[in-house]
Amino acid sequence: MRKSLIIAITTATVGLTTLGIGAAQADSKEGYGCGKGEHAEYSRGDRGDHGKGRHGKFGMKGMSLERLDKKLDLTDAQEETLAPLFDQQFLDMRQQMREMKSLRQDLRSLNVADADYSQQVEALIKQGQEAAATLIRSKAELKQKVYAELTPEQQEKFASLAKK
Repeated sequence: MRKSLIIAITTATVGLTTLGIGAAQADSKEGYGCGKGEHAEYSRGDRGDHGKGRHGKFGMKGMSLERLDKKLDLTDAQEETLAPLFDQQFLDMRQQMREMKSLRQDLRSLNVADADYSQQVEALIKQGQEAAATLIRSKAELKQKVYAELTPEQQEKFASLAKK
C-alpha cells in the first residue's frame, strides 16, 4: 500500500508538473503577449509587434496562424476564419494551465497525516487526468478545424508539418 501511494504521488506530481510548465510562463507573460493586453482584444489591424498576432506557444509544435500562413500561404478568407479559433485556443489553454497550477498547489497542501489522504490524492490524480484529456482534446479539435479550412494542396503540406 505504501509503495502504491508513493508511486501515485510521484506520478501525479510528475504529470501535473509536466503539463503545467506553461502556467508559470503564461503567468509571467514572458514570451507571451505583446504589451497590448489579451489577444482576444485585438482587431484585425492591431496585433502589436507580431504580425498576425497568433503566438505559437501552444498547439502542434508551436502551431500558430502566422506559422501556418508562412508555410501554407493562407488566403485572407482563411486567415479571417482561423484567427478567432487561435485566439480562443490561446485563452482556453491559458485557463487550463491555471487549473493545472491549482492542482499542483492542492497536491502540495495535502496533509499526509489526514486519514483520507489517499482518497484526496486519488481525487487529484483523477482531476489531473481529466485536465490532461481536455488539453489533448482541445489541441486535436483545433488541428481538425484548421485542416477543414484548407485546400487539398494545403492539407498535404499541413499533414507533413504535423509529422515534423
